[in-house]
Amino acid sequence: MAYRILIPFCLFPLIAVAATFTVNSTDDLDDLQLGDGICMTSTGTCSLRAAIQEANALPDSDTITFAIGSGAVTISPASGLPTITDPVIIDGTTQPGYAGAPLIELSGANANGTTDGLTITAGESSVLGLVVNNWSGAGIGISGYGGNIIQGNYVGIDLTGTVAKANAHNGILIQSPNNLIGGTTVAARNVISGNLNLGGLVIDGTSATGNTVQGNFIGTDASGTVAIANFGRGIAVKNAPRNLIGGTALGARNLISGNHASGIRVFGSADGNVIQGNYVGTDVTGQFVVANSRGIQTRSNNTLIGGPEPGAGNLIKGGIDGILIYDGGSSNIAQGNTITKNDMGVQVDTGTGNAILENSIYGNRGLAIELDPLGVTPNDPCDGDTGANNLQNYPVLNAAVAGSTTTVTGTLNSTPSTSFKLEFFSNPACNPSGYGGGRTFLGQLAVTTDSTCHASFTATLPAPSAPGHVVTATATDPGGNTSEFSACVIVTSH
Repeated sequence: MAYRILIPFCLFPLIAVAATFTVNSTDDLDDLQLGDGICMTSTGTCSLRAAIQEANALPDSDTITFAIGSGAVTISPASGLPTITDPVIIDGTTQPGYAGAPLIELSGANANGTTDGLTITAGESSVLGLVVNNWSGAGIGISGYGGNIIQGNYVGIDLTGTVAKANAHNGILIQSPNNLIGGTTVAARNVISGNLNLGGLVIDGTSATGNTVQGNFIGTDASGTVAIANFGRGIAVKNAPRNLIGGTALGARNLISGNHASGIRVFGSADGNVIQGNYVGTDVTGQFVVANSRGIQTRSNNTLIGGPEPGAGNLIKGGIDGILIYDGGSSNIAQGNTITKNDMGVQVDTGTGNAILENSIYGNRGLAIELDPLGVTPNDPCDGDTGANNLQNYPVLNAAVAGSTTTVTGTLNSTPSTSFKLEFFSNPACNPSGYGGGRTFLGQLAVTTDSTCHASFTATLPAPSAPGHVVTATATDPGGNTSEFSACVIVTSH
């Protein structure tokens, strides 16, 4: 006798399969039947709105591609698009004719109300190769879950990459962790320019941590040579700790130039951010000034601007100050940067423990290092005064003699029985004040004051200096308080 075994269908659940939806129309109609796996509007087309609706309705990570004829097209929704609540890849590089510059323009010119161009809460989503402009909110808003990738977009400018079309509330607003904005390849570069409110890219809130911003042009056109200013900062980091802007990897450099306010501003409870390898206030070559109002500002703590590794230093030009540490910002480090053609090099207006080490600071109109109040701060006996960086005393140089090495003699009067790091620099000419700057780092020396606050030193530095150039020096105490530059001494030969 034959038997048939009937197995209930429910024992074999359906396996979710990622779907691909191809947008083939610029219309703004809804999807006909959500969750059926088919992007189709009442006219038989697939709109971007319908594709997002279907991607949200299905499990797993889906992909939205484009085939709207060929070449550049504009999608202008009448209202905000659906929030992306399920992971999706929106890939504008699939539009026929794509050759490296975005062809799909997502414009908010016709949208009612205050809304972002794209709002992502799902996490693990990607936005690739779009032009996002003219929205009353942010161009792209990211909150909720993190791990999103934003690459190859124009945000706040037109399809040509040369004309501002502002998003009214920031270009990109990040309020979640571990997102990647840009990358180390040319194809990954975002151009984020022409936006209003706080600025081009805003990283906001305590949950916005672990984000990486690399390889972008922020405040310029797509060529990186002409300013298209973000109205506020190029990048604003607000109450958001431990993010990376730039880096030492090849291609990690951001170009942050031409913005109405600072290139980068770090403020609030935004401790532990790292800013490395960027061009701030220059064109893409680094040769010409494309000024921000200020270079890099921090009023937070433990910000690393530059660093000791090759490629970590930032190039900062054209601002009121290259670096401003203000409103009590403390324990910050500025190291290995090139800071030139600003009104002031590095200014510390309040706060302590701010170490300014091994930088090349020269050709600025004011002081290379300025500890408020403005102007050269006179040394005081035993360094008992307080203020910005505790108004650390600078060394007094007596002579600098050039040969195969450079020998510098001098004294330091500061807090008694304390060890200090002295750094020495050469310059073709002295700052007009007679103090600083420090173009070429020659080396360092550790000295310790005696019980009467005094230390004499002779530093034999491995790098030679040219006779007729000048040598200057700084002192840094164990708490990381770096002084202003010393008065210059002219290099003589043996």
